[in-house]
Amino acid sequence: MNSLCRSIYRFALVLVVLMSAPMWLMAQSGEAQQEEKKPVDISSRLLRPVQVGDTSVMAMVGEVMLFHNGTLITCDSLVRYSANRVECFDNVVINKDSIYVYGDRALYNGEDNTAEIFSPLIKLIDGNATVYTYNFKFNTKDNIGEFWGGATVEQQGNRMEADRGYYYADTHEIVGVDNVELRNDEYMLRSDSVGYNFDSEVASFYERSVIWNRKGEILSADSGEYYYQQERYRFRGAAYILSEDYEIWADSLDYELSSENAEMWNNIQLRSDEEKSIVFGDYGRYLGAEGEALLTDRPSLLSYRTENADTVYLRSDSIFIYTVDSLGYFKLNRPDSTALAEIDDIVQSAAEEEEELLMPETPAETPTEIVEEVEEGAVESDVDSPEEGVTDEEIVAEESAEGESPEESDDGESPEESDDGESPEEALAEEEVVDENRTDRVVVAFPHVKMYSLDAQMVCDSLIAFSVDSTAQLHIDPIMWNEQNQINSERVDVYTKEQQIDHAIFSGEPLPMMISEVDTTRYNQVTGKTIETYFRDGKIYKADIVGNAETYYYVVDDKDGAVQGFLVAQCADISFNINGNTVETIVWRQNPEYTIYPITKIPATQAQFFDHYSWNPELRPSLEDVFDRTINPSERAEYEAMEKPKFPITKSIDDYRRMLVERGIWVDREDEITERAREFISTRQTDEE
Repeated sequence: MNSLCRSIYRFALVLVVLMSAPMWLMAQSGEAQQEEKKPVDISSRLLRPVQVGDTSVMAMVGEVMLFHNGTLITCDSLVRYSANRVECFDNVVINKDSIYVYGDRALYNGEDNTAEIFSPLIKLIDGNATVYTYNFKFNTKDNIGEFWGGATVEQQGNRMEADRGYYYADTHEIVGVDNVELRNDEYMLRSDSVGYNFDSEVASFYERSVIWNRKGEILSADSGEYYYQQERYRFRGAAYILSEDYEIWADSLDYELSSENAEMWNNIQLRSDEEKSIVFGDYGRYLGAEGEALLTDRPSLLSYRTENADTVYLRSDSIFIYTVDSLGYFKLNRPDSTALAEIDDIVQSAAEEEEELLMPETPAETPTEIVEEVEEGAVESDVDSPEEGVTDEEIVAEESAEGESPEESDDGESPEESDDGESPEEALAEEEVVDENRTDRVVVAFPHVKMYSLDAQMVCDSLIAFSVDSTAQLHIDPIMWNEQNQINSERVDVYTKEQQIDHAIFSGEPLPMMISEVDTTRYNQVTGKTIETYFRDGKIYKADIVGNAETYYYVVDDKDGAVQGFLVAQCADISFNINGNTVETIVWRQNPEYTIYPITKIPATQAQFFDHYSWNPELRPSLEDVFDRTINPSERAEYEAMEKPKFPITKSIDDYRRMLVERGIWVDREDEITERAREFISTRQTDEE
């Protein structure tokens, strides 16, 4: 130390001593004397008393060492005001195990075990972690430090800053409070309360926090941890994840960044804006890399589609969501809805060209003779005549012309060819080539599946839905309700167009059956190998019964609703054209045989229910049966508008630190304790034991 510095030092020391004399006098009280039984242990090269009035204080110079509660404080000089109160000057180091705190001056009070450090900038080193702050206080007994005025922490690429906080030496953990920002090469975090452990590299947050990770996802929760080594998040309290494709909410959530796998508990919602669907549950797993999910414990699914489409709700015991590439998907050998639609358009055009013979619009006073009109060359068939009093229900009987190939429509064009001459198979093959890199969603739900929309309701044991063509398969005792109609079958294939149900195919054994209630004792029934229903604005407007078609149908007077007749019919195929709840026309194909009985003259031997008839209104689900969740509105816009951390405290401290070093005001120290200090510690620790 040069002469000028020594003069300044001596002058400052005298001022400190004179100003602090009352503290020395207070230390002579009985209470202070009692606490001096365990004084602070101090060693130095030179000890000199300084007289102040009637008393004196001790000034220590040269390799000064202070030991208390297992903590070492070293400095260039020290003034001892009492047995437990000292002030340290120049090159101050507070050391405990691997922890070092550097400052220019320190006040230590052994009575409350507190050391307050002063310096333009205070530096703390814990292993490979470094803290810079403006204000710092350390308790040597509980080994807890407190900082305020701003601080920044760095450890091997991990950076945290906060307005204030606490440092726990025993656990090597720092807790930032107010305006906390944290970052590394994996994520950035913003919160008002974050703890970071230097050993485990685990960040814990205790207030609502937002995280931006390297995959472009935004995560948020009320509390949780991030495990840097495992790249794993554990969230508790209103957990949220936002990615490019989905939003996830849950009460608690574990998420692994590398695999994008998540495990979720309670009040789960997984929302896909692309698929326009939300999946719910109280337990779930999400495999992000594969785009697959499993939801259990009251799972349900909501498909909100477009503003003009009906919202569809689904519920089952378990819901699985899979991602299948296009080539793998087409290996399932399922019919493509586009190809089926092309075939259906051709068949529909042919059916519309068929001639229909309508019954008289007024009730006949004599038995009505029903005549079949057939195309030239067709074979006529005998049909029983109805008795008097049968209503003016419109019934059309039609025969296919002899000699027409079943593979051709009326215009001679094969139904398997599109208008441009390209077959559906060729169109499908072309689609495979164009979209071979596309991935599609497959939803599997089972068991106890229930579906609800305003226009249609369904139940079944299991369901498979495909996003590629917006189709669904219902298996094992499926039932569909639409307005007053119920359709039972072993399997249902549902096809949609423009995100609304377009048509459904019912098949399997026992043969599918369509039922509608006439009154509490009478039910219209139709059955056949397959039933194909077509929908317009969510309502059935046409039903085709294909193969071994049979029907029991009650003829009702349109004017007063009185039931007047009972129709029993069989043929190859039947088509019902429906308007609202009214059957407007019935088209018969290939050798129809039917009988219409007056309602009062139905023979006792004539069954009015098919053997596999089953009317199940009690199974028809309501919205409350299917969906009881509260839908979270999308938070995408809010989170995407959030500003990412900018670390203003860190920037301010780094700029200030460079300025102090450049001007020679402050030294960015890393010095460790001397060998003499280590011997001093060893001796004092032995004495304490």
